[in-house]
Amino acid sequence: MIKPLALPSDYQVGLFSEAFRLSRLFSYKGRYRLNVFAEMFNAFHIANLSGYSAALDAKNANAAANAFGQPTQRILQTFGSGGPRAVQLGARFSF
Repeated sequence: MIKPLALPSDYQVGLFSEAFRLSRLFSYKGRYRLNVFAEMFNAFHIANLSGYSAALDAKNANAAANAFGQPTQRILQTFGSGGPRAVQLGARFSF
């Protein structure tokens, strides 16, 4: 017989980070182009956690002891990889 499994009432399984980019292209005489852009990483400023446990525990009376989907650490504070909210501005000139 297969033992029933229990999941915690509040589990998560991944990273949530939204990035947006706005850009505008300016042309001059058809030959020169300037592309100006702005990017925002982790726009909603949600604490990104990692180290989620994938261990499914057998159903037991102590549901709080179940570690499935519970984070154990935070994402590193590296720019553009789920860290804190950040804005980047740039331009590209081509001829």
